[in-house]
Amino acid sequence: MESIKKTIRPLYWNIYSSFHRLKYESPVFIVGCGHSGTTLMLRILHGHDELFGIDYESSVIGQDYINYPLLVSWTKARRKSGKSAWIEKTPDQIRYLDKIFSTFPKARIIVMVRDGRDVALSLKNRGGNIESHMKRWVQDNNYWLKYEKDARVIPVKLEKLTENSKKVLKDVCQKIGVEYCDNLLEYHNKEFTYSNTEAKKTDGKGGNHQLNRNWQVNQKIFKSTNRWEKEAEDSDLDLFNNLEFKSMLSKLNYLV
Repeated sequence: MESIKKTIRPLYWNIYSSFHRLKYESPVFIVGCGHSGTTLMLRILHGHDELFGIDYESSVIGQDYINYPLLVSWTKARRKSGKSAWIEKTPDQIRYLDKIFSTFPKARIIVMVRDGRDVALSLKNRGGNIESHMKRWVQDNNYWLKYEKDARVIPVKLEKLTENSKKVLKDVCQKIGVEYCDNLLEYHNKEFTYSNTEAKKTDGKGGNHQLNRNWQVNQKIFKSTNRWEKEAEDSDLDLFNNLEFKSMLSKLNYLV
């Protein structure tokens, strides 16, 4: 019986997907290693008149599943709104680009990229072993680099976004097929809460992370890059000499 289900289930969802014409949609997914600026990018583009924003991490596409009913509900809402595409961000969906493209051949993927040393230290602030965070950063970037020559995949460095926001956003808008407008950079004038959570400035540690993240994305864009140069401890700097980690930094054109 289980083998029959495994055979029938994909056929059912393929018919379901075709019936709702998902392959003709051009959704935008924002992905990347955590703490690389995915929430900020969603925050900015969420206010675009042509984009239907999803304001929570859905994990709609995972390792062993695709939540087709949720995808269809967004598609129906997008069509009803008259907007050109829906946009969603779940960072770890960077691991499932093949599934995204098999479901949505016309999807666009914005990949947020940040210096791995800043990412590792930021994640360390939430808890856990810094070596595991470094490994995660390397792995997550390897996932999207398999698609680096695919025009549907749009890498955006957080450092460049904070240094020259208008130029970067113009490029992003052009590549996802919407018109750039200056009011995108006025996003902070309208309060926004992600995942329906309170916005509050905190130390960002542990359970305070979501509160602090919501506070951050209600501020103007500010530079928080190269934090590792000031915040890294000697033990962190020693770990940053890991060959695989340094190789990825170089591949992404960060000075080592």
